[in-house]
Amino acid sequence: MNDLKTYEIVAIAIEETKNLVSGDTFMVKDLFIGYKWKKLSPTMRKDVGRQFLFKIEEFKNLNIEKLEKNAASQQIYRKN
Repeated sequence: MNDLKTYEIVAIAIEETKNLVSGDTFMVKDLFIGYKWKKLSPTMRKDVGRQFLFKIEEFKNLNIEKLEKNAASQQIYRKN
């Protein structure tokens, strides 16, 4: 995944949200197999998280709601 661009990783994350059911809560990292997310640099993970938030705010038809952040300052979302 390190060879992918930020927008490509965000597109993968958005696609994965289609596998969620209404009411599921998640963080962006939950949309990836653990080892794939961990291979991304911390900077890339932040960029992906930020761009994911921008996309869900821009495209309301994705039916993803931004909730609060957890104790580790990670954004939590809910599929509506």
